[in-house]
Parts: sequence; structure tokens; C-alpha cells
Amino acid sequence: MKQVRYRIIFFIALIYVLFLAGLILIQNAELRKVSSLIEQTRQERNVLLGKVIGLQGKGLESYVYDYSYWDDMLRFVNKVDRPWAVINIDNVMPTFNVQCVWLFNTNLDLTYSANLLPDKKLNKFPLSREVLNEIFSKKWFNHFYINTSAGVLEIRTAPLQSGSDVKRESQPGGFLVAARQWAPDYMKDLSELMAGDVVFINPKDESLELNRQAENQFTVVTTTKLMGWNNKPVSALKYSSESEVLRKLLDASNTQFTLNIVFGLIILGATTFFLIYFIGIPLKLIVGSLKLSNPFVLKNLKNKQNEFGTLASLIINSFEQEKRLKKAKEAAESADRAKSLFLANMSHEIRTPMNIIMGFSELLKQEVNDRKLHEYISGILVSSKNLLMLINDILDLSKIDANRIEITHEPVSLHLLLNEISQIFTSTLRQKGVGFNMNIAPGVPGRLLLDEVRVRQILFNLIGNAVKFTDSGMVSVNVRAEAESENRGRVDLYFEVCDTGLGIPEDQFELIFEVFRQREGQSTKKYGGTGLGLTITKRLVEMMNGRISVESKVGSGSTFRFNLPDVEVISGGEDYSALVTGEEVPETVAEPLKVSGNAGRYLSNELMSRWQSVKDGMMIDEITAFASEVKKLGEENSSDILISYGDDLFESADTFRVEKINELLEDFPELVEKLV
Repeated sequence: MKQVRYRIIFFIALIYVLFLAGLILIQNAELRKVSSLIEQTRQERNVLLGKVIGLQGKGLESYVYDYSYWDDMLRFVNKVDRPWAVINIDNVMPTFNVQCVWLFNTNLDLTYSANLLPDKKLNKFPLSREVLNEIFSKKWFNHFYINTSAGVLEIRTAPLQSGSDVKRESQPGGFLVAARQWAPDYMKDLSELMAGDVVFINPKDESLELNRQAENQFTVVTTTKLMGWNNKPVSALKYSSESEVLRKLLDASNTQFTLNIVFGLIILGATTFFLIYFIGIPLKLIVGSLKLSNPFVLKNLKNKQNEFGTLASLIINSFEQEKRLKKAKEAAESADRAKSLFLANMSHEIRTPMNIIMGFSELLKQEVNDRKLHEYISGILVSSKNLLMLINDILDLSKIDANRIEITHEPVSLHLLLNEISQIFTSTLRQKGVGFNMNIAPGVPGRLLLDEVRVRQILFNLIGNAVKFTDSGMVSVNVRAEAESENRGRVDLYFEVCDTGLGIPEDQFELIFEVFRQREGQSTKKYGGTGLGLTITKRLVEMMNGRISVESKVGSGSTFRFNLPDVEVISGGEDYSALVTGEEVPETVAEPLKVSGNAGRYLSNELMSRWQSVKDGMMIDEITAFASEVKKLGEENSSDILISYGDDLFESADTFRVEKINELLEDFPELVEKLV
């Protein structure tokens, strides 16, 4: 009996040692997880800090770029007119958050300066003529920082060029240099935006500061260097923020580790006592309770004044704790849904101010006759629309998270939808010299029951990305349908968007579908984007029970594939496939493409005459009116091509895209010849 007892004790002791070793491994894994989370948070905050600084400096960038691209400024730099400068330079500086402006002629002589800071030393540019000569000999557009007695100044430079020089390739008639001060109030605002402390540090002490902060394992620290004109750091920013969440997570892990050890000791003692001294009904009750996951079996045993009663109480408590944890999890998930629901409900409140700004800008544009003021207002409209586009992407994502977007099915011609989308990118593809091929398999039905808005959004995002990242070669769109054998009234649709562009590394296939994530190494300045398009696309596809995937090779291009299963076919619909694929079109289908009768004569005579006048004058108001008239004629005669052309021309004029306007106006005679 003693040998059995010793063996039991040894066996239980061995189990406890293994249990303790497992807890230690789990604890170490938790500590590694916390360290990894801190590093991930640091990287994310570093990226966010860069984006926030970039957004804060947009006013300075816009001021330097816009005001250097102006004939009046060219005249002014050679013949200073003080009253003109007060109105057109001094008075508009606060609007762009600019504190200092210096104008230089081609000999780098300072011809005019405006200084809104108390430090009058800044009436003269802080750098010498030799430094300026070295700066402009390398490039005209520059962005750097300098240290002055007034603190750190952010500097941007640009050449003074004629407004007719669209590509800005002509020799400059002078140079514009502007600066904004990184004042204490700005640093305070930057800290509030980043939800932490942002301070200046000596760039030589950057690694020292990081090592010092590393002693506090709950503080997230990152630094960003501010580079001078010679590409050497003149200062650095340090961001630090203590994460209470990480502290609580580690404390909870340590507490759980201790509780697990205590709990293991209790179980060890109770089990040892049970195995040595008791065999029988209590054991059967406990085993039965655990097998059935039913604490009520132990109700009577709980009242026993012995170890089995204690063990029964612990088991019952564990069941109750499990219920509480389940309720807590449900409460947390509910809170997350409430957050997403709140963001979705804020869509009206966020969009309304932007729409008011855009609406009043449109009204002001109609009232003002001065061409220069028209250009300023057009700049306001462009910036407002870009910001509204970003807000719309964020709100779309929030609506998806909050399950506030409903898929609305309606009869759709997939062929016409793809044709309309391809027309939007025609000018861009032609300008870049990139080929475009659309292949719709013969089996794709003429009309389908789809959510046209969401399908359009998906295809627009994918084709837009393909066009944006392809500088040569081909962009292809392939669509096919597979009929379900059990139900001939439904098909599965398969889409492919292929390009010969940059390509994506294989290890980033999943990353590009994450929120605010883009391909590593992608130039934001060249390609733009917010990192939300593919995220929204993936979630919309999944909402329609589809799946999206990508195949790519760096330097060879990418192929995005997605499917829409179980799509209902609308019987009796026209087959528009020939309009898109280039096949010969039967007369019954080709008829809507032609504009005949009075409308055809109006298009070939009146609108062609108007086109010549608009093309010669190149006035924005005349162009938008012409675009609206073309679109109206298309709507009256069911001509999708005219509607698409009118929309494209109106949008280009509305956003003041001069090159796109010229391309579209050059294409108009060819368009008329095809339609009449």
C-alpha cells in the first residue's frame, strides 16, 4: 500500500513539475508577445507621425507650388510693386500657415521679403548666396529644415515660371522661398494629434534617447530626423507615449500566471488526498460532472465538509466563471460593433461641412469673373474633393464594419457597365501609351441581377490600380461565367484584372488588403492613395459571398481575381457583348449607338461649331457648359458614349486638369464621326 502511495505521490509531483514548466513557457511567450506588440506600435506611430507632419505642411507646399506658377509673380520679381505684394503675398500668407517669404531674381538677389515673425533677422534669408546657388544648381524644388534664432523653420523652394508652362520645364525667372515656423503651439497641437509627447531632440542623441526610454517597457518611443539643405540632420523629433493597455496586459499576464500556480497547487492537494484516501461514489460524481459539463451533478457533493466538497465547489465556480467570461466577450464585441456603428452614423455630420464648402465655392466661382480668382476657387474645389474622397473611403469602411451597407440587387448589363468604366480610363491609357484589352466570354449573360454600385466600385478600384501602376505594356480585363448544373437561371461570375506594371512581392499579398497598408517601397508622392481601396474591395466581394486573390511577380505585373457566385440571370435581356469585345454588332443592338435625325444634325453642326470656339478659348466655364450639353444630348438619345464623354470632360474641367481637357477636346471630332 505504501509503494502505491509513493508512486501516486511521485506521479502527481511529476505532473505538477511539467505543469509548472508549461506555465513558464506560456509566460515567456506572453512576454515576447508584449515586446512584439510594443515594436509594432512603435513602427505604426512612426508612420503616422510622418503622415501627420506631411498633412500639416500641405499649406506651405501648396503656397510655394501655386504662387511660383504665375505670370504676375514673374513680373513682380523684376519690378517690385509694394501695394501688389501686400495684397497678393503678405495678406494670403496666414491662409497657408506661412510665416516668411523671400523672392530672388535669377542672380539670387533678394528682391522682396515678407516676415510675420517677431524676429526681424528673418527679413533676410538665413542662408548665404553661395548656399542658395548650390541648392538651386541641383534642383529647383526643395524641401528642408534650418535652425534659426526663431526656432526650426520648414523651408520649401520653387522656380518662378509662367502659368503657360504646364510641365514647368522652362528656365526660371526667379525663385520663391517660403517657410513656416515649428512654434511651441504647433508642437503642442502635434502632440495632441499623436496622443503623446512630441519634442525636439539633438539628432546626435537620438539613439541615446531610445535606449533610455527602452528601460520603461510600457513606453512607445520613436524618432524622426529633420534634414537640412545638405541632407544632414539639423534636428530630430522624439515621440513618446506610455501605453496603459500594455501595462495592464502584462500585469494581467503575471496575475494569471500566479493564479494558475495557486490553482494547480489546490488541484494537486485535492487530487492527492482523493487518490490516497477516497475511492467510490464521490469520484464517479466528479468524473460524471466533468464529462457531462453539468455542475448540478455536484450540488449535493458541494455541501460535504471534505476535500471533495471543496473540489466540487471549485468546479462549479469554474463553470460560472466561464459563463461570466463568455458574457464579457459578448459585451466587448458589442462595444466594438457600437464603435463602428457610431462612425457609420457620423457620415452625414462629416460630409455636410465639406459639401457646404464645395457648394459655396461653386456659387462663388459663378459670381466671380476674374480668371485668376477662378483658378484659386478651382484649387479649393480640388482639395475639397480629394478630402471628401478620403472621408468617403473611411466612412465606407466603417459602414462595412458596422454592417450598415446592404447589397441591393437590380437588373444590370455587365457589358455596358464594363464599357463605361473602360471609357473613364481611355484618355489616361492613351496618354501613357498602355494598351487595353477587354475580353468578355460568350457565355456571359446580357443582363444579371447585381448590385451595380458595389460591382462598379470593385472594378473601378482594381482597373484604376492597374492603370496607375502600369507605365508600359497592357492592362487586360477578363470575364467569364459558369452556369450551375442544377439551376440554369443562375451563374457564377469570374473576373480577372491583369497588368504588366510594378508587381507585388509574394510576402505582401495579404498586407495590401489590410487597412491603410500599401505595397512597401511604393512612392506615395507619385502614386498617391490611402491604402483603403483594396480593403474596401475585398470586404465588398466577401459581402457578395465571393473571394478575391492576387498573383504577382515584381517587375512583371499583377493579376487580381475575384468571383461572384450564384448570380441570377434576367431572361430576355439584350446581349451587349459585341459593343465591348469589338465583334460585329447586329443592327438591333447597334442602333442605340448612333445619333441620327435632328440630334445627329445638332451634334455634327451646332456642337462641332461650339467645340471649335471652346477649344480656342479654353475658358473653364465654357468647357463645363459644353460638357453638360454633350451629356444632356447623350441622355436624351440613350447614348452612353456621349454621357461618359460629357462626365469625363466636366470632371476634368471642374478639377482644372488642363492636359486631360486638351486630350478630350482633341478626341471630340473622331467621336462625332463614329456616332453620326
